[in-house]
Amino acid sequence: MSKTGITLKFGEREAAVVLVVFHIVGILGLSGAFKSWFLQLTPFNLLLSLGCLLALQPSKNLKLLLFIVFSFTLGFGAEWLGVHTGYLFGDYHYGWVLGLKFDGIPLLIGVNWVMLTIVSGDLTRRFIKNRLLSVVLAALLMTGLDYLIEPVAVQLGFWSWHSTQIPVFNYISWFLVALPMQWMYHSFASGNNPAAKWLLLSQILFFAVLNYLL
Repeated sequence: MSKTGITLKFGEREAAVVLVVFHIVGILGLSGAFKSWFLQLTPFNLLLSLGCLLALQPSKNLKLLLFIVFSFTLGFGAEWLGVHTGYLFGDYHYGWVLGLKFDGIPLLIGVNWVMLTIVSGDLTRRFIKNRLLSVVLAALLMTGLDYLIEPVAVQLGFWSWHSTQIPVFNYISWFLVALPMQWMYHSFASGNNPAAKWLLLSQILFFAVLNYLL
Protein backbone atom coordinates (compact mmCIF):
# COMPACT_ATOMS: atom_id res chain seq x y z
CA MET A 1 0.00 0.00 0.00
CA SER A 2 1.31 3.49 -0.86
CA LYS A 3 1.53 6.47 1.52
CA THR A 4 -1.78 7.74 0.14
CA GLY A 5 -3.51 4.53 1.21
CA ILE A 6 -4.13 3.46 -2.40
CA THR A 7 -3.07 -0.04 -3.40
CA LEU A 8 -1.88 -0.35 -6.99
CA LYS A 9 -2.62 -3.82 -8.33
CA PHE A 10 -2.37 -5.22 -11.82
CA GLY A 11 -4.19 -8.52 -12.13
CA GLU A 12 -6.34 -10.41 -14.60
CA ARG A 13 -9.21 -7.92 -14.52
CA GLU A 14 -6.93 -4.97 -15.20
CA ALA A 15 -5.12 -6.83 -17.98
CA ALA A 16 -8.43 -7.82 -19.57
CA VAL A 17 -9.65 -4.21 -19.59
CA VAL A 18 -6.41 -2.87 -21.05
CA LEU A 19 -6.16 -5.51 -23.77
CA VAL A 20 -9.80 -5.50 -24.84
CA VAL A 21 -10.16 -1.70 -24.78
CA PHE A 22 -6.94 -1.06 -26.70
CA HIS A 23 -7.86 -3.59 -29.39
CA ILE A 24 -11.38 -2.17 -29.77
CA VAL A 25 -9.94 1.35 -30.03
CA GLY A 26 -7.52 -0.02 -32.62
CA ILE A 27 -10.39 -1.44 -34.67
CA LEU A 28 -12.19 1.92 -34.65
CA GLY A 29 -9.03 3.85 -35.45
CA LEU A 30 -7.75 1.64 -38.23
CA SER A 31 -11.12 1.48 -39.96
CA GLY A 32 -11.68 5.25 -39.80
CA ALA A 33 -10.27 8.53 -41.02
CA PHE A 34 -7.29 8.45 -38.64
CA LYS A 35 -5.88 5.13 -39.90
CA SER A 36 -2.40 6.50 -40.67
CA TRP A 37 -2.08 7.91 -37.14
CA PHE A 38 -3.24 4.69 -35.49
CA LEU A 39 -0.83 2.65 -37.63
CA GLN A 40 2.03 4.51 -35.96
CA LEU A 41 0.84 3.13 -32.61
CA THR A 42 1.29 -0.50 -33.74
CA PRO A 43 4.68 -0.97 -32.02
CA PHE A 44 3.24 0.47 -28.79
CA ASN A 45 0.29 -1.92 -28.93
CA LEU A 46 2.56 -4.94 -29.43
CA LEU A 47 4.81 -3.96 -26.53
CA LEU A 48 1.81 -3.20 -24.31
CA SER A 49 0.31 -6.61 -25.08
CA LEU A 50 3.56 -8.42 -24.33
CA GLY A 51 3.95 -6.38 -21.15
CA CYS A 52 0.52 -7.48 -19.92
CA LEU A 53 1.43 -11.10 -20.61
CA LEU A 54 4.80 -10.98 -18.87
CA ALA A 55 3.39 -9.05 -15.90
CA LEU A 56 1.03 -11.95 -15.14
CA GLN A 57 3.31 -14.80 -16.18
CA PRO A 58 3.58 -16.99 -13.05
CA SER A 59 7.05 -18.38 -13.82
CA LYS A 60 9.34 -15.34 -13.84
CA ASN A 61 12.69 -17.10 -13.75
CA LEU A 62 15.73 -18.00 -15.84
CA LYS A 63 13.80 -20.66 -17.76
CA LEU A 64 11.23 -18.07 -18.85
CA LEU A 65 14.03 -15.77 -19.98
CA LEU A 66 15.61 -18.59 -21.97
CA PHE A 67 12.27 -19.31 -23.66
CA ILE A 68 11.85 -15.63 -24.58
CA VAL A 69 15.40 -15.34 -25.96
CA PHE A 70 15.04 -18.62 -27.88
CA SER A 71 11.65 -17.74 -29.41
CA PHE A 72 12.64 -14.16 -30.24
CA THR A 73 15.87 -15.31 -31.89
CA LEU A 74 14.26 -18.19 -33.79
CA GLY A 75 11.36 -16.02 -34.96
CA PHE A 76 13.60 -13.16 -36.04
CA GLY A 77 16.04 -15.55 -37.71
CA ALA A 78 13.26 -17.34 -39.59
CA GLU A 79 11.91 -14.01 -40.83
CA TRP A 80 15.40 -12.93 -41.92
CA LEU A 81 15.80 -16.17 -43.84
CA GLY A 82 12.37 -15.74 -45.39
CA VAL A 83 12.89 -12.15 -46.52
CA HIS A 84 16.44 -12.59 -47.80
CA THR A 85 16.21 -16.04 -49.36
CA GLY A 86 12.55 -17.03 -49.72
CA TYR A 87 13.39 -20.45 -48.24
CA LEU A 88 10.83 -19.88 -45.47
CA PHE A 89 7.35 -18.41 -45.85
CA GLY A 90 7.85 -17.24 -49.45
CA ASP A 91 8.77 -14.00 -51.23
CA TYR A 92 7.79 -10.98 -49.15
CA HIS A 93 9.19 -7.83 -47.55
CA TYR A 94 8.31 -5.66 -44.55
CA GLY A 95 6.86 -2.17 -44.59
CA TRP A 96 7.41 0.61 -42.03
CA VAL A 97 4.46 -0.13 -39.69
CA LEU A 98 6.27 -2.46 -37.26
CA GLY A 99 8.97 0.09 -36.57
CA LEU A 100 12.73 -0.23 -36.16
CA LYS A 101 14.38 -2.77 -38.45
CA PHE A 102 17.65 -4.68 -38.50
CA ASP A 103 18.71 -5.73 -41.99
CA GLY A 104 15.17 -5.29 -43.28
CA ILE A 105 13.45 -7.20 -40.45
CA PRO A 106 11.45 -5.35 -37.75
CA LEU A 107 12.76 -6.14 -34.28
CA LEU A 108 9.18 -6.34 -33.06
CA ILE A 109 8.48 -9.35 -35.26
CA GLY A 110 10.40 -11.39 -32.69
CA VAL A 111 8.13 -9.95 -30.00
CA ASN A 112 5.10 -11.07 -32.01
CA TRP A 113 6.41 -14.65 -32.20
CA VAL A 114 6.95 -14.73 -28.43
CA MET A 115 3.50 -13.31 -27.75
CA LEU A 116 1.64 -15.69 -30.05
CA THR A 117 3.57 -18.65 -28.64
CA ILE A 118 2.46 -17.80 -25.10
CA VAL A 119 -1.23 -17.22 -25.88
CA SER A 120 -1.50 -20.37 -28.02
CA GLY A 121 0.50 -22.62 -25.71
CA ASP A 122 -1.29 -21.41 -22.60
CA LEU A 123 -4.69 -22.27 -24.11
CA THR A 124 -3.89 -25.79 -25.30
CA ARG A 125 -2.10 -26.95 -22.19
CA ARG A 126 -5.01 -25.85 -20.01
CA PHE A 127 -7.09 -28.59 -21.64
CA ILE A 128 -4.58 -31.08 -23.10
CA LYS A 129 -2.42 -32.95 -20.59
CA ASN A 130 -0.34 -34.80 -23.17
CA ARG A 131 2.60 -32.50 -23.84
CA LEU A 132 3.31 -33.60 -27.41
CA LEU A 133 -0.34 -33.26 -28.44
CA SER A 134 -0.59 -29.87 -26.74
CA VAL A 135 2.55 -28.65 -28.55
CA VAL A 136 1.23 -29.74 -31.95
CA LEU A 137 -2.21 -28.23 -31.36
CA ALA A 138 -0.66 -24.96 -30.13
CA ALA A 139 1.50 -24.77 -33.26
CA LEU A 140 -1.61 -25.36 -35.37
CA LEU A 141 -3.41 -22.61 -33.45
CA MET A 142 -0.52 -20.21 -34.14
CA THR A 143 -0.76 -21.09 -37.83
CA GLY A 144 -4.50 -20.44 -37.73
CA LEU A 145 -3.88 -17.05 -36.15
CA ASP A 146 -1.45 -16.20 -38.94
CA TYR A 147 -4.13 -17.16 -41.47
CA LEU A 148 -6.45 -14.65 -39.77
CA ILE A 149 -3.74 -11.97 -39.51
CA GLU A 150 -2.30 -12.17 -43.05
CA PRO A 151 -5.03 -10.34 -45.07
CA VAL A 152 -5.24 -7.49 -42.56
CA ALA A 153 -1.46 -7.17 -42.27
CA VAL A 154 -1.14 -6.90 -46.05
CA GLN A 155 -3.95 -4.34 -46.26
CA LEU A 156 -2.35 -2.20 -43.55
CA GLY A 157 1.17 -2.44 -44.97
CA PHE A 158 2.79 -4.52 -42.23
CA TRP A 159 4.36 -6.59 -44.99
CA SER A 160 3.80 -7.25 -48.71
CA TRP A 161 3.91 -10.42 -50.78
CA HIS A 162 5.59 -10.41 -54.17
CA SER A 163 2.81 -12.61 -55.56
CA THR A 164 -0.91 -11.82 -55.71
CA GLN A 165 -1.80 -14.63 -53.32
CA ILE A 166 -0.39 -15.66 -49.95
CA PRO A 167 1.40 -18.98 -50.60
CA VAL A 168 0.38 -22.15 -48.77
CA PHE A 169 4.10 -22.60 -48.09
CA ASN A 170 3.84 -19.64 -45.70
CA TYR A 171 1.48 -21.55 -43.41
CA ILE A 172 3.54 -24.73 -43.58
CA SER A 173 6.60 -22.72 -42.55
CA TRP A 174 4.66 -21.07 -39.73
CA PHE A 175 3.73 -24.45 -38.31
CA LEU A 176 7.31 -25.77 -38.54
CA VAL A 177 8.79 -22.68 -36.85
CA ALA A 178 6.06 -22.67 -34.19
CA LEU A 179 6.74 -26.28 -33.14
CA PRO A 180 10.12 -25.76 -31.41
CA MET A 181 8.85 -22.54 -29.82
CA GLN A 182 5.89 -24.39 -28.36
CA TRP A 183 8.12 -27.18 -27.13
CA MET A 184 10.28 -24.63 -25.32
CA TYR A 185 7.24 -22.90 -23.85
CA HIS A 186 5.71 -26.14 -22.61
CA SER A 187 9.05 -27.27 -21.18
CA PHE A 188 10.31 -24.03 -19.64
CA ALA A 189 7.30 -21.91 -18.64
CA SER A 190 5.16 -23.32 -15.85
CA GLY A 191 1.72 -22.26 -14.68
CA ASN A 192 -1.18 -20.66 -16.52
CA ASN A 193 -1.11 -17.01 -17.55
CA PRO A 194 -4.45 -15.30 -16.74
CA ALA A 195 -3.83 -12.58 -19.35
CA ALA A 196 -3.24 -15.06 -22.20
CA LYS A 197 -6.88 -15.86 -22.94
CA TRP A 198 -7.80 -12.18 -22.99
CA LEU A 199 -5.04 -11.34 -25.43
CA LEU A 200 -5.98 -14.30 -27.61
CA LEU A 201 -9.65 -13.23 -27.67
CA SER A 202 -8.65 -9.61 -28.33
CA GLN A 203 -6.42 -10.63 -31.24
CA ILE A 204 -9.10 -12.84 -32.79
CA LEU A 205 -11.70 -10.06 -32.42
CA PHE A 206 -9.31 -7.43 -33.78
CA PHE A 207 -8.29 -9.28 -36.94
CA ALA A 208 -11.67 -10.89 -37.61
CA VAL A 209 -13.47 -7.54 -37.54
CA LEU A 210 -10.79 -5.80 -39.62
CA ASN A 211 -10.94 -8.63 -42.15
CA TYR A 212 -14.57 -7.67 -42.62
CA LEU A 213 -14.14 -3.88 -42.53
CA LEU A 214 -11.03 -3.36 -44.66
